[in-house]
Amino acid sequence: MSSLSAPRPPAAAPASADGLLAAVLETTDDAIFSHVAGWRITTWNQAAERFFGQAAVDIVGRSSIDLFPDHLRGDVEAAFETAMGGDRVNHFETEILRGDGMP
Repeated sequence: MSSLSAPRPPAAAPASADGLLAAVLETTDDAIFSHVAGWRITTWNQAAERFFGQAAVDIVGRSSIDLFPDHLRGDVEAAFETAMGGDRVNHFETEILRGDGMP
């Protein structure tokens, strides 16, 4: 005879939805950041650090509009205003400046 036991959850399972979201953000290969209505950056994941060459400690709290080249800022502002107004922004592509100032 063999003994069966209930499966155990993963040892590092996040305790909350916020914990799960944080785990996803930090393990994805996609550069992800968030900002609030005043354009202040509130999150900057590890992939963003690698991709853009700027550490989270140096970028969180700064204005995200400064990340975009001058000629694209109007489009970025329009997309953000659309999203903040409750409408969907479908597939928006833009450029972001790296830490060295290059797109």
